Amino acid sequence: MGTNEGERQTLPLSGTSSFLLGQYRRFTLLIYHRDGVETIPLDRHRSVVVGRAPSATVRVEHSTLSRHHARFELRDAQVWVEDLGSTNGTKVNGEAITRRRVAPGQDITLGVATASVHEWDPGNPQLQGVLGHEQFLDLLGDELVRHRTFGQQLGLLMVQAREPVLPFQKWSHLVQAQLRPVDRVGLYSPDTLEVLMPHTGHSRLRELAGELVKTSKIQPPRLVCGTAVFPGSGGTPEALLSGLRDATSRASLRHPVGSTESAPVEVLDMVAEAPVMQDLLRSVERLARATIPVLICGETGTGKEVIARALHEKSPRARRPFRCVNCGSIPESLLESILFGHEKGAFTGADRRTSGVFIDAEGGTVLLDEVGELSAAAQAALLRVLETKRVCRVGSTEEVEVDVRLLAATHRDLEAMCPSGAFRYDLLYRINAVTLTVPALRDRVEDIPALVERFIRESEDPGARRIDPEAMQLLQRFAWPGNVRELRNVVHRSVVLAEGDSITVDDLPRHIRGGSPGIEIPGEGTLDLKTRMRQFEGTLIRQALEAAGWSRPDAARELGLPLRTLAHKIKMHGIQPPREEPLA
Repeated sequence: MGTNEGERQTLPLSGTSSFLLGQYRRFTLLIYHRDGVETIPLDRHRSVVVGRAPSATVRVEHSTLSRHHARFELRDAQVWVEDLGSTNGTKVNGEAITRRRVAPGQDITLGVATASVHEWDPGNPQLQGVLGHEQFLDLLGDELVRHRTFGQQLGLLMVQAREPVLPFQKWSHLVQAQLRPVDRVGLYSPDTLEVLMPHTGHSRLRELAGELVKTSKIQPPRLVCGTAVFPGSGGTPEALLSGLRDATSRASLRHPVGSTESAPVEVLDMVAEAPVMQDLLRSVERLARATIPVLICGETGTGKEVIARALHEKSPRARRPFRCVNCGSIPESLLESILFGHEKGAFTGADRRTSGVFIDAEGGTVLLDEVGELSAAAQAALLRVLETKRVCRVGSTEEVEVDVRLLAATHRDLEAMCPSGAFRYDLLYRINAVTLTVPALRDRVEDIPALVERFIRESEDPGARRIDPEAMQLLQRFAWPGNVRELRNVVHRSVVLAEGDSITVDDLPRHIRGGSPGIEIPGEGTLDLKTRMRQFEGTLIRQALEAAGWSRPDAARELGLPLRTLAHKIKMHGIQPPREEPLA
């Protein structure tokens, strides 16, 4: 421990004056740690203890903090910090202390956590809440449901400090000053913030990123930004975050704004240690030589597009184009135009003739991702193309012959959708000449070590280059509702957070290091909280529909949900009534 010169400092005010001033001055303690930022008002009636014990006022669960690490107190309008005999010590501006007065703006280091004192100011944007990463992901999931239900765009921004690399608390005010009250900020890593912006598209994101970059040229550190927009950049939290992180990693000080609009499609050689994956790849090798349509099924994030690319790249069509369309991310009014093209003047904004995906992919392969999201009209148009091998641009009567191989992918049960008319039987028979199912990550646990090593190697961030065995065991026990894409995000973030050259248990997200998610219990399956909550929600909605005689309005009233939200959740869970019961 160092000396404590601060103990010998005297106040410039008399005791009475300082007491009166203390009635009007208010101080707030901000604790920055891996799971977010906590804001604690300081008053002279209580002290604030930071540590990893449950009894601490602010609990930071990390091995670098002692159970009761440090105490903060407000005395006569001054804030004091006292080390409580911690193992790793308490530092003020880098100097180890036992007890010292701290001024607003000074950094107090407590293991991996950093604290700072701020004089209370209702207009200070830096005192707005910063969410932990897992809180941010949960909020993003909820917002995706709302924005998908009402057909609205959702913007995401990632902001990172470069040159010099500084912790976010040194520059977060630059970001927060540009935001609206409805925007939310999360802590991706100590030098990176993630921002959720409801009802925001690419143009507003580019404008905001430009302002941040311009401001940071004057006031260091230099910032770079990545942008992503739902639905175009992805349809799940994991997909959006993966694209957002990749866009940010492509940004540089010379080109400081990266966007998922121009992001390359990720192609990886498939890891196949698990027998179920080896069987799948043998099927891919055989089917690549054929021209028949293939339906690729699997949960979100399992790698359906990677399988589709493998079918194309191993086929005789490999030198011809591969075109992929996410049917769930395109507005229904534009889908036929994107697939089949349009004539100039065919609709408002059609200022030139376009070819469309099928004509552009002549001689190659077309992947229709999330094919279960196609509207009835788009399904009818697609069926006609498959039957005649001809397309007709929107606004034209001229048919154009096309030669493409069709691949389709979905996470939904298309056959279960057919009885209600949500998907056409005749189209299903056309696109599933052969069906491939990509296994969930929890069903190919043998692949996790090789995937983790690959994701560590591909990470461009400085940080850990290997993983401890105990941390690997936790990753193998987890259920991974977001599958390979979620694992990739977790590994990339853990590389950044790691203190040493290895990813340890402390570097993993809280819901993974907690120990219970993904543990197999005989007769009960996995205990992953998010998966269980989704299952419970689906069961509850089905029970309400059954009780209401499959009447959506009645079930919505019973559940206390808006009808449109219920309709979206029915679609999301793939709930279908018995064949004799129409869904009203």
